[in-house]
Amino acid sequence: MFAFIRKTWNPISGCRHDCCYCWARRVARRLKRVCSRCYNFVPHLHEDRLNRFPKSGVVFVSDMGDMWGSWVPDEWIKRVLEAIKPYWEKPDLVWFFETKNPARYLDFADMIPPNSILSTTIETNRDYRVSKAPSIRERYSAMVSSELEMFTKHVSIEPIMDFDVKKLYRMIWDIRPKMVSIGYDNYNCGLPEPEPAKVKQLIDKLKRITIVEVKKDRRGLYRLLS
Repeated sequence: MFAFIRKTWNPISGCRHDCCYCWARRVARRLKRVCSRCYNFVPHLHEDRLNRFPKSGVVFVSDMGDMWGSWVPDEWIKRVLEAIKPYWEKPDLVWFFETKNPARYLDFADMIPPNSILSTTIETNRDYRVSKAPSIRERYSAMVSSELEMFTKHVSIEPIMDFDVKKLYRMIWDIRPKMVSIGYDNYNCGLPEPEPAKVKQLIDKLKRITIVEVKKDRRGLYRLLS
C-alpha cells in the first residue's frame, strides 16, 4: 500500500483484470470466513458497507478490487459516490481511487468528489500481455483527458516492467501526477523487469516534475536510492 494511505474502504470488491501479479487476489484467499465472494475475488457490492467508511485521512476506496472495471454496473458506482457526496467539502478527508480502466472516470467525472486523488497503474510504456486490463495507451489517453484536469492525479508504476526511459517519462509528464509510486514485483511472477540502475535513471528524471515514492523491494531499488 502507498505510504501516504493509512485507511481503506471496500464497498466494491473483486476484479476481472486477471493480472498475473495481483497482490489483492492473494490477500483475498485469507477471507474465506469473512465473505465467500471476497475469497473467490468475484466482483460484488457490499451493501452493508456503503455508510461505514473513515471520516478523515486519505481513504483508498476498493483496494481489494477495481470499482471502475468495465464489468461493474453503473448503479454500483453511483451508490458509492452518492454515499460519500455529503463529505465532498470535508477538509481533512481525501478519497483515493485507483483503476486500470481510467476511461471509466470520464463517465462519472461530475460525480467524483473534488477532494479525490485519481490514480491508474502504468507499469511500462510497452505492450506486455500480463493481464486483461485495458492497454497502457488506453490508460494514458484517459488520464490526459481535459475532463480530469481538475483532479489531483497519481500514477503507480508497480510492478515496474522493462521500459523506454524517454517514452515512459513523457507519458508521466503528460499526465502531470502529484505523485508517482514505483516498485518491483515482490512475488517472483517472472515479469520482464528492468535493472535497478535503469529505474534510478527514470526516478531521477521524474523527481524534477513530481513527488516520487519508492517502494521497498526484493531488487534493492530502495537501498540503491537511500
